[in-house]
Amino acid sequence: MGHLHNTVVRRNLAKTHRFLPSTGTPTRGSSGALAICVLLALAAYWLNLTSLQQHHNADSLVPALMSIDYLTPFYWGQERVGAFSSVLVASIDDPLRVVLVRSWISIFCGMLALCGILAYLRVRNWGAKALVALIALLLILSPPRVFSFFVGQYLYGESLALGAGALLLLDQRRIRLLSARGVAGLALLLLAHWVNLAVMGALLPIVVMRALLQGSFKRHTTPRQLTFSFAKPSLRTRLLCRLEAGSSADLSRVVVAILLAWATNILFARIYQSVLEGPLGIPATDFGFLSPGRWPEALGALFAETWKDFGRQRLVVALSAAVVLGVVSWLWRGSRELMSEAGRAAGVLLASAFAYTCLVAANAHVALNAFNSRYMTLPLALAILGASCFASPLVEHGLGVIATRLPLELRRYRAGPASVVVLIGAIGALYGWPQTNVLSEHLERNWGALTREARAVQCTHLLGSYWTVWPSIFLSRVMDQKTGKHRPLWGLTHRGKATEHQWRLRFPDSALRICVPHDTSTRDRRFFRAHFKLPPLFRASRYKRIDLFLPTVHQQNSGKPRR
Repeated sequence: MGHLHNTVVRRNLAKTHRFLPSTGTPTRGSSGALAICVLLALAAYWLNLTSLQQHHNADSLVPALMSIDYLTPFYWGQERVGAFSSVLVASIDDPLRVVLVRSWISIFCGMLALCGILAYLRVRNWGAKALVALIALLLILSPPRVFSFFVGQYLYGESLALGAGALLLLDQRRIRLLSARGVAGLALLLLAHWVNLAVMGALLPIVVMRALLQGSFKRHTTPRQLTFSFAKPSLRTRLLCRLEAGSSADLSRVVVAILLAWATNILFARIYQSVLEGPLGIPATDFGFLSPGRWPEALGALFAETWKDFGRQRLVVALSAAVVLGVVSWLWRGSRELMSEAGRAAGVLLASAFAYTCLVAANAHVALNAFNSRYMTLPLALAILGASCFASPLVEHGLGVIATRLPLELRRYRAGPASVVVLIGAIGALYGWPQTNVLSEHLERNWGALTREARAVQCTHLLGSYWTVWPSIFLSRVMDQKTGKHRPLWGLTHRGKATEHQWRLRFPDSALRICVPHDTSTRDRRFFRAHFKLPPLFRASRYKRIDLFLPTVHQQNSGKPRR
């Protein structure tokens, strides 16, 4: 009777979830996956034109300036983040269009990354689960953090999408790295680590944890494999057998491919820094780690900053909701079969998020930046993805029950595309309807008055805070595009060394007209004057928002006293 009952339950489950996207390897259900990709592109387009554009700042506008003014392999002033999306939009002339297209690419890649990770974990109905995770991501994270994940400086979505694509290509038994599939996977891994070196800290734990937590230990191993003579199998032996049984691909080769791509990009970054950035006075990034004795303290400091900045109520409510839905899913007989698979995937993602967090906390560069919570954006996204997998079986079973009651003409539409419609609805409810003027209004509202004043006094350079100078420089490029008058305004601030060679050829010292906003600190004024080796200056005029500084040559010629 028990066997007959299990058979009936499985048949009912198969009927219930027949309408959902097919899973397993990415080659199955290609039509459903293609439909999800197209609809995700539309969802990314919608989100890209909403109030999310109000969170653009210097970090997200500098890549657009790279496409317009001077394109380099890496983000200006460092060698950790590549210019992948900046290269793709380099042929566009309109500055506003550059930002919008680049943002759409980043958002679309971020959405694809979640789907690709779940497809690699071989989660049943990975498309629907990824879309549930996207909705949870938009609900749990505040708009600035959502912007940081999708569009921010570190390009988490782009690097994760490329890395997930590489893992899907390399997910094959006895893959040869020199085969066409292996070379394509290696190329994607190289691109992923070029976009963001830190992606290794996410991909490597996912690969290893999948082999550990999703391995069929009992089915694929025998007592003869586990024992040597009559000795009891050690923990190391059991783990090795689970790694061998749990991975459909050659685990060692995939790990070697990830480490090879990471090491190659570090070597390239070091050569680039020593040859091009070192002579400019730009220091190299410290890729080292703290001493082991400081790791617990560093981890605690990172968690404290994250807890404070990401919102306690959001994190507590999200964690509680995931636990409740997961427990209900487990208790509900109809979704227990789905729960075992989803629970293993959730364990992989949560363990990977914690491993990445430990690597971030032990990094010397993160400690130098006071354990800023922005470094926790990627592990939080992985944790939300894992929690969504844990809580989604109940939702999927409910959708399956509803689908069995729909007319036959509607059952052929799968849950993946339907879930994208729900995702678009959630985007509309949280961020509003798409509007094409959100970005231009945001720039004008925050930096329009200062930029217009600097252009009115014919400034050649703007010296000041990083967060003020680069948005004003970008807005000046937008005004040049609208008016057709090219009045180049250059930045004297952090990351400004990358374009110094361009304006040095155009402006001799006597032709400099440097504007300094009133809120610029005395420390920044002195530092940037020395950093760019500016000639002696005097304040020629004071305006409502800026001070105009000219070389002392003009003061000597005019005979005016120095002010």
